[in-house]
Amino acid sequence: MSSSQNSGNRTPVNQFQKEIDFLKKVANLSPDLLYIIDLQEKKVVFVNDKIKDILGFDPKIVYEQWQEIMKTILHPDDREKRLENLQKCISSSSEEIFEVEVRLKVKDA
Repeated sequence: MSSSQNSGNRTPVNQFQKEIDFLKKVANLSPDLLYIIDLQEKKVVFVNDKIKDILGFDPKIVYEQWQEIMKTILHPDDREKRLENLQKCISSSSEEIFEVEVRLKVKDA
């Protein structure tokens, strides 16, 4: 008796991609706007689909123009708080997660 299995779907790369896809689906189910910034590269590496519903921006544009967008939508009274949070993130030596709540203006508002 012999059995065969298709092990082509079980490579570490395929498994990793499945996990990433699953996490994206979970993030897109959140009612909140979620985004991740690569501070070294100074760019957004992930934004969930709520950016369109909440702020009116297409996610593709956010990936390309995040710094310019933030300059226009971040509430002026929250700029200092956000800069302090970013500085904490930059100076941290660990993989610690930092959060900050700020007010953002809706596109074309």
